[in-house]
Amino acid sequence: MKHQFFFTILLFITTFLKAQTPVELPLDIGKAIQEGSITVTHSPLDIGILGNVFDGDPATLARSAAVNPLVITLETNNPVQVASTAILTTHGSDGWWTLEAADNMADLNSQSGTYQLLVAQATQVSDVWANFNTVFTARIIRLSVKRTQGDDYVHLNEWSLTATQTIQAAGLCFRPNGLRLIPGASFAMQAVLTDTAGLAYALPDAPDWLSSDPGLFSVSDVGLVEAGLETGTAMLSVAWKGLSTAIPVKVVNDFDLPTAETRVVKVALVIIDPPIAAAGGQRFSEYFWSFVGGPVYLAQAMADSLTAFSSGAVQYQIAQTYDSDSLFCNFGAVRLSVDSIFQLFLEPGWTTLHFVAEQLGQSRFDYNAMLGYYDFCAQSDAKLIDEVWVYSMPFIGTWESTLTGEGAFWYNSPPLSGNTCVDQLPIMGLNYERGRAEALHAYGHRTESAMAQVFSRWNYATPPLNSWETFAQYAQLNTGQAHLGNIHFPPNGTSDYDYGNPAEVLSFAPNWKRYPFLFQETEIVSCETWNCEHLDYLAWWFRHVPHFRCKDQYNHLNNWWTYIVDYNEGKLLENLAPGCACDLLGDSAVFVHEPIQTFVAQAFPNPVVNRLQVAISSPEPLILNARLFDIWGTLLEEAHWTAGPETQFFELPVSQFPAGSYVLQLTAPEVRGQVLRVVKMHP
Repeated sequence: MKHQFFFTILLFITTFLKAQTPVELPLDIGKAIQEGSITVTHSPLDIGILGNVFDGDPATLARSAAVNPLVITLETNNPVQVASTAILTTHGSDGWWTLEAADNMADLNSQSGTYQLLVAQATQVSDVWANFNTVFTARIIRLSVKRTQGDDYVHLNEWSLTATQTIQAAGLCFRPNGLRLIPGASFAMQAVLTDTAGLAYALPDAPDWLSSDPGLFSVSDVGLVEAGLETGTAMLSVAWKGLSTAIPVKVVNDFDLPTAETRVVKVALVIIDPPIAAAGGQRFSEYFWSFVGGPVYLAQAMADSLTAFSSGAVQYQIAQTYDSDSLFCNFGAVRLSVDSIFQLFLEPGWTTLHFVAEQLGQSRFDYNAMLGYYDFCAQSDAKLIDEVWVYSMPFIGTWESTLTGEGAFWYNSPPLSGNTCVDQLPIMGLNYERGRAEALHAYGHRTESAMAQVFSRWNYATPPLNSWETFAQYAQLNTGQAHLGNIHFPPNGTSDYDYGNPAEVLSFAPNWKRYPFLFQETEIVSCETWNCEHLDYLAWWFRHVPHFRCKDQYNHLNNWWTYIVDYNEGKLLENLAPGCACDLLGDSAVFVHEPIQTFVAQAFPNPVVNRLQVAISSPEPLILNARLFDIWGTLLEEAHWTAGPETQFFELPVSQFPAGSYVLQLTAPEVRGQVLRVVKMHP
């Protein structure tokens, strides 16, 4: 009773405290990028990930994909004061570096207004730190590193900034925004500051934590909540410098989390399995592999598997099927034809195919020719398709997966450029010589690439491990700490593809059924856990990939499938999805006030070049707040529109914005809002 009384008094007092308080915060660039308070754009990379540049470890790096100079742009929500900055390049990356800053992107790009040229092509020597120690203030900072010796691969190991920012603190928020425990379990909660715009920031020092019933669960000075052996409900509260918030916490014997809303994924399937004239019209899959059903069956089986593995968080649909007579393959110095590849497959041992494709590396699939032939970039930008699957014979040079479009990154292959795609478009390269296991294996590597990008690194050797690194841990790396393993190494694996290993190891796999609540439940696993088969291991692995609502304590979505399907969409939802008010636990009666009406909205033309038209109708009159964001969640335009039963037409000028993906968010009090995806094209 004493704790409950204190909690009531605490809430009463903070009601009268002035909520909007200026607070100066130290800025951890790497952490701020992960948590979404800094957005970053950069040149394509082919080795490493951007997080390596900000991890404080000079031994890790990011390498540009033969793009010179390597350019990185940081955009913060508030102006930051930078006291010093330094960079480190290696592997012979001698050259120069430039540092620019401004308060908005227009000034930075035009080098006018608030633009500051801080370092102008200063000499950079490989393996030697370059420093700039003059204080400056800006909201956007751009680094350009040019290599002038050797090739165009820029190796950047570190970009260090010592900086602070001042925000207007408006409140506190829990991360994650709800908590449920099982008896004897513990979980480290976080509290973050929120500003007047609802953006979140790490607290500069420790807050005060309180449990209203320490017998049910206790909470330490650092937010570690530990449940006793009883079940029940009590309040968890946190306070910091006159700000406070509280949530109810239930201790129950077990629980599940609600699956995220289903995301339909539309696939364009390209089948390269042409009839062979010299074989009486038989197709390659029939003639060489006697495969009944062929690639159509394999593609549908893969789509159904992914839908099932995600518990319905994604629903893969083969939206379009193209039966291609072209191989789109440059083989040595020639364009490979159907007749010529047929003769090559008839050759004993496939000697020429192995030699040219594997030893010389001269069998290359012409992705851009295929994209142009089927107009896939326009279809992707118009959201008619979400990805492309190419099912072909072996040796025609496809990657298992690749990514194209603006901001494309390493996707188990270098990013693809040289086409008109604006929206990111994943392309799978699948092979009907192999079965469903190998197709899902390829998708698994795509998953690994996407999640490493989300968490800005994949490095088991540098603790503390992020959630992705924890998920992918296996016992050989850290005895007694295995979770799910990765695509090549199961939890008990000691070598690549070790799916039949009978050795038993301890695994924390059971905890992933309720991510982000990773408790200490364990089980003994061996290959018998997944029937000692490649396909069954992949099914077991994928079924543990988080597929739940809301966000975790690090501002990442609890539904990782969102990033796997559409990385940019996932990053956008990090910024737009509700944080403190999201119904993480399914207790909508407690946390969510259900809107009482809705409205109909449509944006056109889409894709758009100059002016976006929005048609809106509503059963009742309402005033809508229309806000246009870029893919990083930066607010670009805001307007207020009055709608009613008669369809009203509204207009947003967009010609001033670069080509890319944007989101129009429409909201009003007591109304279920809508989010419209918009693609801006080049004039």
